[in-house]
Amino acid sequence: MGVPRVVADTNLWVAARFNPKSYSASILNMAGEGRLLLLWSSETRRELERILRNIKATLDFLIAVERLLSSGVDVGETERLSIIVDDPDDNKILACARSGNADYIITSDYHLLTLKTFGEVKIVTPKVFLESIHKKEVR
Repeated sequence: MGVPRVVADTNLWVAARFNPKSYSASILNMAGEGRLLLLWSSETRRELERILRNIKATLDFLIAVERLLSSGVDVGETERLSIIVDDPDDNKILACARSGNADYIITSDYHLLTLKTFGEVKIVTPKVFLESIHKKEVR
């Protein structure tokens, strides 16, 4: 199967920024080790950059983010979706996943998590993702 193709929602990056021992930070470390492939679009990247500025992320963290994104895949411009009505901003995550043929969307966002799947894409929390990957590695 190869490495999992993953869309990391902005809340995963923020959680990793504030807790380097979190599940979210572990997932980003996996990306840095080449154990998963991060997918992003111009829209998800703009949101991530805006939020990281708002939380005043350190220069070291911003450099790490840039390194991780550079090793990932820019899926380019994505289609406009209207799947999530209650929080339309979340649709860009779904569009990125579709365009990048993602295996997973990793998020803590309620609106996305309630979907559970989007086509073949599994929508999971950081903890559930790590548990799933660990089970596959043990086999």
